[in-house]
Amino acid sequence: MSGYIQIQVGDKLVGLKFAFPAIQWFTEASKDNIDVYFIGNDFSNEGFAELVFCAYKNNCLIKKVQPELAYENFYNWVEENRETAEGKIKIVEVMQCYTDSSILKDQKKSQNGIAGKEEVKI
Repeated sequence: MSGYIQIQVGDKLVGLKFAFPAIQWFTEASKDNIDVYFIGNDFSNEGFAELVFCAYKNNCLIKKVQPELAYENFYNWVEENRETAEGKIKIVEVMQCYTDSSILKDQKKSQNGIAGKEEVKI
């Protein structure tokens, strides 16, 4: 499934869906936090946590269930996973899922030369 991955957050296995609502929510959240969410072209812990949180909320929307986890849970997940080799692999897998998602590919096509962040890294 394009743009979908599961991660373990605490004791919960949760789905992340990188689709239009997730990207829209992340874009809105980023407007007031661009200096916090990005360091140059790289995601900060806060920015990556927000992106993952938005993908989680999007998955809940698709499943028509209420989110049980908060942003803080995803921030802690990012911090914890950046500390181990295995965790870093999981972060890369999530980032790859995001960059391979059809919504991001469509967004890149539609920008077609418009100025902005060209490549965002974690």
